[in-house]
Amino acid sequence: MNACLLGWLILFSAAPQAVEQTLTRTVDLTGAGTPQRVVITINGASWNQPFAWSVSVQDGAVEIFRHSQTDTRIDGFFRNTGFVEGCSGYRACKEKYYFRDLSSRVVTQLRPPESTNILDKAAPNGVWVVAREDLLKCCTQDRVALDRAVEDLAAFIRSGRAWVIEIPISPVQSDPPLAWSSVFKKFVCVYQD
Repeated sequence: MNACLLGWLILFSAAPQAVEQTLTRTVDLTGAGTPQRVVITINGASWNQPFAWSVSVQDGAVEIFRHSQTDTRIDGFFRNTGFVEGCSGYRACKEKYYFRDLSSRVVTQLRPPESTNILDKAAPNGVWVVAREDLLKCCTQDRVALDRAVEDLAAFIRSGRAWVIEIPISPVQSDPPLAWSSVFKKFVCVYQD
């Protein structure tokens, strides 16, 4: 009986270990002068399983943004050389992507030339068109309110104080950047590739 119990303990202790990590950073995403808390939580049943992760932005006690995803679609690619730059091997590349690269990619400050492209009034993919379309879907049909919100977003970006949220799809691709609209109190798409 002890041999059976001992065998069970050995099997249990050799089981893959769960991965749980929380990364926290504070940054003024709203431009109001007080930093918000950005929390990235990464979970996996083991290193050999796809990770689920989420990003939450908290302004005081209020959550103003949340996104969650499971990276099943990209998990196998961590084995491929070059999928994550500067590493080699499934675990090393997965570790680099989730625990070093992800946090610097989710929240970034807009600087030229990115901000210049976003502010180009003639561009069909800049803030003047993209933010307006996003706000039309979520918030209002009122032309005056839309104009005020888009001008406010453009001024925020022009100020050089704008930070954006970009949700990575893979190590080399992200969803469009989202900036805080102080008029509608939500993150709004400001650029589309």
